[in-house]
Amino acid sequence: MPHATPESRTQSGFFALPSTRMGRTALLLFAILFALVVVNSAILMPYTESRVGLDTLQQIYNFALGLLLIALAVIGGVSVIRHHERSWTVLLPVAFALIALGLQIFEHFE
Repeated sequence: MPHATPESRTQSGFFALPSTRMGRTALLLFAILFALVVVNSAILMPYTESRVGLDTLQQIYNFALGLLLIALAVIGGVSVIRHHERSWTVLLPVAFALIALGLQIFEHFE
């Protein structure tokens, strides 16, 4: 049986955790994005909808979420394309980010 080299232990597979720094960053960004969406839905939206004049706060928060979504798509995409990251924990959030961005772009062209 061949000995495991350091390179073979850190190779990315579909069922493995991310093996590259960019892959781990994309996964962290997805976790942050998910947490912020939950906070937005559970706390911020009910508060801003019940108070007059807080639409700007909601728009700023949504803009920040959009920037985070773009960062996730770019960092995850680079991780998949350039660094050959193949972990499902990176591929799934990147697919989610690309679909969400595509829907946002499509919505603006209607």
